[in-house]
Amino acid sequence: MDSRSLPIVLVARIGAVLIGASAIVSALAHVINPVGMEGSARVIITISCLVVAAVVWVAPWKRLPDHSLWAIAHAMLSLKVFANVVGGYGPYSYAIHFAMISVWMGLALPRWSVLVSTPLFAGAYIVPMLIRSGDASIASSIVVVPVCVLIGECIGWIVERLRKVDVAEASYREDLAWLLDAATKLAEEQEPEDLTRLIADLSLRMPGASGSIVLVKGRSREFSAGATVGWSGSAFDSVRIGDEPAFIEVAKRRRMLIWSDPQCASLAAHVGVKDLCVIPLFGSRGCLGMVLIEGNRLSPEHDDISQQLGETLAIQAGLALERQNIREELYEASLHDELTRLGNRRKAHKRLARLHSGDALVLIDVDHFKQANDSEGHLRGDEILREVANHLRDTLRHDDEIYRVGGDEFLIVLEQPGEDCTVATERVLEGWRMRSPELSLSIGVAIHRDGESAEDTIARADRALYAAKEAGRDQVKIAD
Repeated sequence: MDSRSLPIVLVARIGAVLIGASAIVSALAHVINPVGMEGSARVIITISCLVVAAVVWVAPWKRLPDHSLWAIAHAMLSLKVFANVVGGYGPYSYAIHFAMISVWMGLALPRWSVLVSTPLFAGAYIVPMLIRSGDASIASSIVVVPVCVLIGECIGWIVERLRKVDVAEASYREDLAWLLDAATKLAEEQEPEDLTRLIADLSLRMPGASGSIVLVKGRSREFSAGATVGWSGSAFDSVRIGDEPAFIEVAKRRRMLIWSDPQCASLAAHVGVKDLCVIPLFGSRGCLGMVLIEGNRLSPEHDDISQQLGETLAIQAGLALERQNIREELYEASLHDELTRLGNRRKAHKRLARLHSGDALVLIDVDHFKQANDSEGHLRGDEILREVANHLRDTLRHDDEIYRVGGDEFLIVLEQPGEDCTVATERVLEGWRMRSPELSLSIGVAIHRDGESAEDTIARADRALYAAKEAGRDQVKIAD
């Protein structure tokens, strides 16, 4: 970071203006009161100062390093020595010129530069007196030099404070811009994997961060690793909140733990990283995840910045995770029948797009359902449909997929059942006969053929179902 508050070109040209202005003012003062210096000496001094001022003004300061500004300070002191040796020191301007130089040095150079230059100030002040008067004349230097140094250092202190404020404001604006950009990206991200990756990337913005891992809460109380970026510690397959005191603290207190926290130090040692902070990701339903950030412990000032950035990131990331969870729940709800909790027609269409040759499609229809629904009421009809759904869940294999695709029509996808297809459908039929003697089931089955569309297979299963009803219901028919 630059040690100055002002651009190098600006402070250099301020120096050029001061050099030129001092020459012009001194020349005008001689015209008004021509005492103490010959006119030729005044002309030489004025021209010398104007030439130096012009050189300083046009010099390519943008291409020069910051420490090149010391050349201007040396030029100012050298011109002062030259002017006083050639023309003598005036009683009104001698000490004022040194004060002007100290003010410029405090403005342009790093803090303590004027104090370090005290010997130069003293030499430039005393040498002309020794040359012209032959005595040390140090009495006034004991007052003038310390005063000039004090003035310069006061200016330097003010400039340094202004620089720190400027840097803090620039950092604050940068952080605000980053937070706005982060909030926008988190709000726009739709895919779960991309969202956790984005959270991991954004967490590297934390001061001192070098790696991160995002732990996302699953359906149980376990957290699993969602994404890692630059993480050098142990991998997390799954972890429970109760496994680590740091996790308990952030989940209970709803606050992040920064690098200097003892619990973070314990967790860092456990996972094999140098330093660590933990950020909880909360939504309205509680803790949705955590971000573990690996890095280097910084100063307390940086800890405060980490705390503010981390808490803001936690809010935005927690809201993003909650929005995504709600989106997934709504999408999942849109694929299920509200009454039976089986997959609905939309989900069945998605499954039919993945049919393989040899898979069996089973259509089941409740015989005389409409009459029972009309005579006994819709509540009884709903109860019958739930009973059928529960019976199918209890009877079929865990990986067999069941859908409600119509009022009283159900679809089952059996993956590669082979000869078990007949056994499975007969088991469904026999089990229902024992469970509900009031209404029977008719079943049509079709085996998906190589090169056949899902719609054609469904049509054959539907024809087999119609054949079962025509044959007297309460039976299974398998399509050719």
